Amino acid sequence: MRAGYLRFIIAAGVGAAVTTLLVFLFTTKLGLYYLFARLITSGLVGMGNYFFNLYINFKVAGKHH
Repeated sequence: MRAGYLRFIIAAGVGAAVTTLLVFLFTTKLGLYYLFARLITSGLVGMGNYFFNLYINFKVAGKHH
């Protein structure tokens, strides 16, 4: 249980770092409006965190009956 919680916390931290990086890149390099950049980033990082937790952390993918 402790290892799963640690993976969950690490995934959240990585997600926060990736969110910051992507919003920075979308606004400074691509010139997107920051709210639009945040919206795109939220979708990408949210899906990434979901699938990480589904397949790696909780290992529940394919176990639905």
